[in-house]
Formats: sequence, structure tokens, C-alpha cells
Amino acid sequence: MKRLFIPPVCVFISFLLIVSFYFLLPGYNLILFPFNLAGLLIAFFGFVIMGKARDLFRKHKTTLAIKRSSFLITEGIFSRSRNPMYAGKPTCCH
Repeated sequence: MKRLFIPPVCVFISFLLIVSFYFLLPGYNLILFPFNLAGLLIAFFGFVIMGKARDLFRKHKTTLAIKRSSFLITEGIFSRSRNPMYAGKPTCCH
């Protein structure tokens, strides 16, 4: 059986909820436009970090799944963080 809560699904559902609440509950919008768009910048850089990490996984032909890896990656973003996939994950999915 396939898992429902894979990260892209979590991000998509979170995005839909955020946009829905933004328009349905305008009285609760504490950060005013255009300052609320700063979150998009933060999310963009998080996705860039996750993409670079994914590219290194593919380059070294190792797994993205949580199981025993076939290669220890120590270059690129992995030279700064042991788990950049979590460092780059948007906070809406915690």
C-alpha cells in the first residue's frame, strides 16, 4: 500500500490550507501584504536546498527512502549538513 503523506503531498495540502485560510479568515492575517510574501522566498530557498540534495542522491545512485544507504555523500550541501532534506523542508510540513 502506498503512503499518503509523502512530502510533496504534505506540501501541496499545506499550501491549499494556507491559501484557503488566508481568504476565508482575513481577520487573522497578522502579517500584512507585501511582508507576507517573504514566506514565499523562504520556501523557494528550501525547495532549492532539497532539489540540490536530491540531485546528489541521483548522482551517487543512492536512495531517498529511509533505509540503509549505499553511499555516504560528503560533497555539496552535505558538506554543511548531514540531512539537508530536513533543513530545506518548509516549516509548514512539520
